[in-house]
Amino acid sequence: MLQKCLLAIAIMPSIFAQENKRELALRADSLFKSGIEFFQQRKPEAAIDAWNGASKIFEELSEKKPLLRIYGNLALAYKVLNQNELYRQYLQKQITLSGELSDKKTKAGALSALGALEISDFNYAAAQKFLNEALTIQIELNEKRDEAATRARLGVLFQTTSDFANAKIQYAAAMSGHQDPKDQLELSNDYIGLGTAYRSSSLYDSAMACLQIALTMKDSLKDLAGKALTMTQIGIVYDYKGAFETAENYYKSAYELYKQIKNEKGMADNAVNLGVLYHNGGQYQKAIESYKEALAVYKKFG
Repeated sequence: MLQKCLLAIAIMPSIFAQENKRELALRADSLFKSGIEFFQQRKPEAAIDAWNGASKIFEELSEKKPLLRIYGNLALAYKVLNQNELYRQYLQKQITLSGELSDKKTKAGALSALGALEISDFNYAAAQKFLNEALTIQIELNEKRDEAATRARLGVLFQTTSDFANAKIQYAAAMSGHQDPKDQLELSNDYIGLGTAYRSSSLYDSAMACLQIALTMKDSLKDLAGKALTMTQIGIVYDYKGAFETAENYYKSAYELYKQIKNEKGMADNAVNLGVLYHNGGQYQKAIESYKEALAVYKKFG
């Protein structure tokens, strides 16, 4: 009897520890779910608080798989808030932890997202390194949709660095991976990218063909921001071709659409386009007015 009592006393700390772990795991799971609810309610700051709480518990419990999901969610939340350094930090955490877990798909996705972030920060060499690493993994895994997304980002990179031949190759390759009906938004963006690459190569007819397809798709998808962007790009093509009146109409239409969706940056960009158009046409007062409007917005956003 004494031996049984001593044995029970000996294993009690272990039992309590297991119960405590279960309670902590349930608490972390609850915080994780709360974070998702907050994020869906467009409350990213509250979501971040919940996910940070969950991550601390999972780190304490050495639970790597749920921690990987949380890192991904935190990265997305910081991206929404335009906090790029924290976004970068959690993408890097994702990359490291997914490597430890041999989760190649997640690692490739985080590498691709990090590459896109480096493009926006003008770190083009780093961007190409991360995107190429992601692409290699996605080809190996035969992840066609993920590969298409990375190729589209490579298209942006090459276009930004004036390598229009490679930009066109990557955009065209991205299109072939975006043929599923649920990928219409991505495909329409590929058409915009390819159209702008053709325009930068002075292939205006090819550019217009791609952009008109994109415009039809954006209209069908009710993607107002995408439609406004496409109209802006079509205006630029007409501008380059010397069809100034048509260009002006597209710039104005894009401006009004951006105004409708309260996108001041888009309005300012088209005010600049109109300013250049008016300046080149000798309408200097209208040009000044357009430039002043754009400058006020750019100052506002730094």
